[in-house]
Amino acid sequence: MPVATVANPRLTPDRIARRAVSDVLRAVGAICDDRDTSPKAVHNLRRSCRTAGAVLELVADCVDSRAAARLQKRLRKIRKCAGVVRDLDVHAELANQILAGTPEAEDMLEEIENRRPAAAEQLIELLEEIKPSRLKRLRSRLKPADDRDDRHARSRIDRRTARWIEKARAVLFRPLPGEHQLHALRIDLKRLRIALRTLESLGVRATRRRQAIIAETARHLGRFHDLCTLREEIETTRPVSPEGRKRLLSRIRSEEAESVVHARNALRKLVSR
Repeated sequence: MPVATVANPRLTPDRIARRAVSDVLRAVGAICDDRDTSPKAVHNLRRSCRTAGAVLELVADCVDSRAAARLQKRLRKIRKCAGVVRDLDVHAELANQILAGTPEAEDMLEEIENRRPAAAEQLIELLEEIKPSRLKRLRSRLKPADDRDDRHARSRIDRRTARWIEKARAVLFRPLPGEHQLHALRIDLKRLRIALRTLESLGVRATRRRQAIIAETARHLGRFHDLCTLREEIETTRPVSPEGRKRLLSRIRSEEAESVVHARNALRKLVSR
C-alpha cells in the first residue's frame, strides 16, 4: 500500500511520540491519583500503553533511541500487569452476556470479584514503582534524531502497513485459520490502525474508511480472542460439572464461530480496496 500524497504536515515524529506518552501519563495519573481501578480506567491505561508502544516503534529512527527503549520497557510492564485485570473484567462481561442466569456464571462472577482487588492493587503498586515522574523525564528526552526526519517515519510505516495487509490476506484466504493466527492478525490490525493515524498526524492523507474497516475487524477478532481465553479457562481450571461444562463450551464455541464470520466479512472489505 503506497503512501498517499503528503498534505501539509501537522506534527513531527518526536511530537507524535511525546503526545502518545502523554496519553499514558494521563491514564497512569487517573489510577494513581484517584485510586481509580475501574474497568474503564484500566482499559484506557492498557490501550494508551499499546498505542504509545506502537508509535515509538514506528518513529524509532526519528527520536532518541535510548529514551524510546527505556520507555518501551516500562510500557510493556504496565501493559502486562494491566492485562491481568483487564482479562478478569472481560470474563465478567462475557459471563453477564452469554452465560447469564446459569449457576456457572454466578460462580465465575464471584470468583472474579474475589480475585480482582488483589490484581488491581498489584497494578497500582507497579505504577507507583515506575513513577510518573520518570515517565515524564523520558518523554522529555524524545528529541529528534539528528539525521532523520518524517520522511524516514513515513517510509517505515509504509513498509509495515504493506506487510500487515499482505498478512491479513494470507489469513483471510486460509480455509481454517488457527486461534493463534487470528490473534496475531488482531494485534497486527491494531498496529495498522495506529500506523494510519500516525500517517495522518504526519500530514499524509489516510482514508478514514480504511481505518473504520480495520477497527471493525479488530473488534470482532478481539471478541473471538476473549471467548477463546474464557473457554480455555473453563476447560482447564473451573470446577464445572460435565453436563454444565458441555453446555457452556457449546455456547462459547458458537459465539466464537460467529465472531470469525463477522471478522472475515470485515476483512474482505479491507483487502478488496
